[in-house]
Amino acid sequence: MRPELSAQRTHRRWVAVVPWLLALLAPQPSASIQIALLALGVAFLGLPHGALDHRVARPLLANRWGSGWLPLFLVAYLAVAALVLAAWWWIPALTLVGFLLLSIVHFGADAAGDTGGSLHSMALHGGLPVVFPCAFHSQEVAALFGALVPGARWAEEVARIGWIGAVLWCLLFAVAALRREQPLGDLWMLAGLALMFWRLPPLLAFAVYFCGVHSIHHLLEVVREEAPAGEEGLNWLLREALPLTTLTLLLVVSVAPAVSADSTLTEGTVRMIFWVLAALTVPHMGLLWVWNRARRQGLADSVRTDRKASFSGSSVPSQSR
Repeated sequence: MRPELSAQRTHRRWVAVVPWLLALLAPQPSASIQIALLALGVAFLGLPHGALDHRVARPLLANRWGSGWLPLFLVAYLAVAALVLAAWWWIPALTLVGFLLLSIVHFGADAAGDTGGSLHSMALHGGLPVVFPCAFHSQEVAALFGALVPGARWAEEVARIGWIGAVLWCLLFAVAALRREQPLGDLWMLAGLALMFWRLPPLLAFAVYFCGVHSIHHLLEVVREEAPAGEEGLNWLLREALPLTTLTLLLVVSVAPAVSADSTLTEGTVRMIFWVLAALTVPHMGLLWVWNRARRQGLADSVRTDRKASFSGSSVPSQSR
């Protein structure tokens, strides 16, 4: 078995067991510890999982734009991210709602399978990280939303929407179990994640899910599809993800004073983390949508061939998409 496939299977077993253990055994750390854990997880796993987007973009752009594909990609990617940051600044409430909806779509599509997952499956996987914290930890989530949108009062809205969403999620889960629409292993995993989001504080549960489940899943998938044959996957991953991850961290440090102005250290850090995540999630989602659209149109084999050729240093074929 290829090392990448073995790593993916190991990670899936991890996701099936660890959330149960955390829900039953993990302590309730302070808010500062939760923020520190989330910041470290985002720096070492969250940002790198998006720092490989240039490798996904290359075979989609190089045939049409030649050697100019990379500047084009970087300018477009950063422009979209800058627009999201501007939206946070000028229309924060609307941006927060949009970010939550996009998160549901993104998490659901990634976990359920971008090309084969049903809407039912996407709702189960994507809705869980959003609605359960809102339902069971409405005060804490309202405080987090208040840090993202200064001056807003969210407690009643968060609790009301969260409970409606949680009830709908439980109904969807029951239907999936009764109709056997999901494999037993997926149902077990979803139940463990649901218990974790119910029991753990929202920031800690989100850190585990976003960094330990979503980001690692994506990193392993990219390594499996993109790393050249014969090269150790971790070495390739570090080499490819480190430059853009480092650049992103430097940009975050440079804009942090402006983003966190007139706020406490805790509020400023939370705002910085989630503003940056939203800014990077939008172009990341758009790129994955384009790639999966190419796959659905039957271009996966040619795109994958282009990727392998580009990694090995050979020229990129000239046929257009």
